[in-house]
Amino acid sequence: MRKGLRRAKIDYASTLLLHLATILLKKNYRVGLVIYDDGGVKIVKPSRGREQLNRIRAAVKFKPEKGLISLRSNVILRFSEKGRKFMGKLFPRKRSGLSEALLSIKEPSYLIIITDLMGHTPLLYRLMLMLKKKHKAVILSPNPILFYTEDINGETLKFLYEKYLEREKTVRKFNTLVPTIDLGPSDYLKDIVRELR
Repeated sequence: MRKGLRRAKIDYASTLLLHLATILLKKNYRVGLVIYDDGGVKIVKPSRGREQLNRIRAAVKFKPEKGLISLRSNVILRFSEKGRKFMGKLFPRKRSGLSEALLSIKEPSYLIIITDLMGHTPLLYRLMLMLKKKHKAVILSPNPILFYTEDINGETLKFLYEKYLEREKTVRKFNTLVPTIDLGPSDYLKDIVRELR
């Protein structure tokens, strides 16, 4: 979700995640975390208390950086598409990061999924069809269009409008499965928490 923007979606999502974890842990809920990307999954098993918040902060590599939250990646090697396919043959993975992340949750849970709905959208939809039988879920989705900060001309405006219409269809489709809340940079946590109730 990062594209070199000053107020990137990943910063917003990280802040949202930490606020929600803080609120839920203060109410003595067991809170866990699953972070995924195409490279794999990182899991913080559900627990309670102040130490759990510290584990969650460490998992997202929370670091204040000039008033923003920054996530640092541990990935050092980057491969071309051809290189990834070759490495996939050498070290086959059973599931994608997304599948592994969501299917690793064994006990019935309340899931708060933070995603921009831009990557692996058909797979996420299929997984939500399966997961809603066992879990209760909500999707919080930072809308990439609302985070756009470049200069807007007529051509860009047309492009953004087309993307907006596509996204509206996607959000409506996901809303048929689980509540899906579209978020922008000016949405505040108290509004989001009120929506979750």
